[in-house]
Amino acid sequence: MIKKQKMTCLQQESKVKRIKTHYENQLRRSKIWTQAELIALKKKYESEIQKITQELELHAQELQSKLEYHQEMNDAQRVMLEDAIDYCKQLEEKLESITT
Repeated sequence: MIKKQKMTCLQQESKVKRIKTHYENQLRRSKIWTQAELIALKKKYESEIQKITQELELHAQELQSKLEYHQEMNDAQRVMLEDAIDYCKQLEEKLESITT
């Protein structure tokens, strides 16, 4: 399975700026635009921005899930370590009672 590479926030920001510049340049090239052409261009621009927004939201959700997973793992490891420390203390007490 090919893992899709995630874009960083800076890469996403750069992509949005490039798209914005591209559409601004398109508008500057031709001074005569019909209302339909402007609406179509705006819809295309908005759909590209929407796509990037959705990608960012998905990435944020994935990061949130990973964060929650690691927090759970951290809690579980802490509990395991506390149990191990308690067990070691019990063994120490047993050993002290045997040697005295």
